[in-house]
Amino acid sequence: MTRPPQRPVKGKKTARPPKSVRTHVMLNGGQTDHNGVPICEYCGHLSTHRIHDYNVPEGTTEVSARILGEGSAEAE
Repeated sequence: MTRPPQRPVKGKKTARPPKSVRTHVMLNGGQTDHNGVPICEYCGHLSTHRIHDYNVPEGTTEVSARILGEGSAEAE
């Protein structure tokens, strides 16, 4: 007679790091869904989606660090 295979020994669970979500600023391209919620031009998700987690006021413009550095060099 042969024995049935034994179950593996229950081991200690390893701790997993929390899942990360890559967020970005909502880019409003003027499109909305049927309820009037804006749709992001970059990713296609609604503005209420958790991927749009940055709190950036409307009307702000992105300025690169290079431009900021050049501005401070000219002022000196």
